[in-house]
Amino acid sequence: MKKNLLKALFILSSSTLSATEEIGPSLEYNRIFPIWGNEAIKRGHTIPNPYGINFIYVDMKQNVDIDKLELTGNLDLKKTASGLNIGFLDPVLKDAAPVNLKDFITIKASTAESTNTNTFIRGDVWVLPFLNLYAVIGKTKGKSVAKIENNLNLKPILTPILEGVKDPTVLNSLKAQVKEQLKKELGSFIVGMIGPLVDNLIDKTLNDLSNNLDSIAPYTLNSDFTLEYEGITYGGGMVLAGKYKNFFTTLDLNYTLTKLDIIEGEISAFVFSPKIGYNFDYKTTKNYIWVGGMYQNITQTLKGSISDIIAIPGINGRFEVDEKSSSPWNTVLGLRSEINSAFEITTEVSLNKKKTFMLSLGYRF
Repeated sequence: MKKNLLKALFILSSSTLSATEEIGPSLEYNRIFPIWGNEAIKRGHTIPNPYGINFIYVDMKQNVDIDKLELTGNLDLKKTASGLNIGFLDPVLKDAAPVNLKDFITIKASTAESTNTNTFIRGDVWVLPFLNLYAVIGKTKGKSVAKIENNLNLKPILTPILEGVKDPTVLNSLKAQVKEQLKKELGSFIVGMIGPLVDNLIDKTLNDLSNNLDSIAPYTLNSDFTLEYEGITYGGGMVLAGKYKNFFTTLDLNYTLTKLDIIEGEISAFVFSPKIGYNFDYKTTKNYIWVGGMYQNITQTLKGSISDIIAIPGINGRFEVDEKSSSPWNTVLGLRSEINSAFEITTEVSLNKKKTFMLSLGYRF
């Protein structure tokens, strides 16, 4: 039964998506691949040059769903005050413990826009007249931009500041610095007159803050969370092909993995693409046009040091983002022209929400 199934596939198969050698039924095919080459010739099929190498460029833009966006670590208030040149806080925060980022900031995000540029080299072989196996290696460069909502809880930051200011020496120093700054703006005479009012105002403000910390609402800030990355991509796949007269159909399955080297993480992609098309000759070229669907299950894990993406002194921690395709399915249109039995050019574009463009230059031998 298995043998009959293979024969049925063989009868349907042809050189659907590959350059061809014009070998007719009267000629003997003496190459190792594709297996059953002679039987294909006897049935009137042309035989592909079995080996191929392609240089491929792919540009892709899509929306992704964010499954996880997490910050871990702490904020060292002493280093933050020093790095932001808030010198008067140095004595206030001398005994302050680092603030856990999860107590200070909550981040919400649901979607991001991902753009990738890929350059590959693909090597393949037609093992059977209807079965092509291939491997790819190349480079991926991309960017992910997420719209995020930052909810900042000020209590963990204000608490150590207010505790530190309770020290009389620190409080008197703070009052002196405030009045010194006011002298530069208003003059010594006026500050000398209102000095007691300034002291009372500082005391009242600090007292009100201390008594009402729990009622301070979180501060919300909307911003972009941008991650740029690149890495080496490698993987492989297979193509099943069949033909009836000038019509053909293919099924492409492949899996690739990208190891990132600018930030930590990886991108994995499983692609399943059924297509149906029509082939025709034009002058000296053989041409193939097709339409089909492409399912891409792409997941991205991006992680690294927060200090690499947020320019705030005193942050010690890490981020991790897990993303996946928002729209796995999309429609594709393609065209390939065989200049001769060795050289070919292929282009394919996708429609719908995911936008992709692929250009491939191939050589078969």
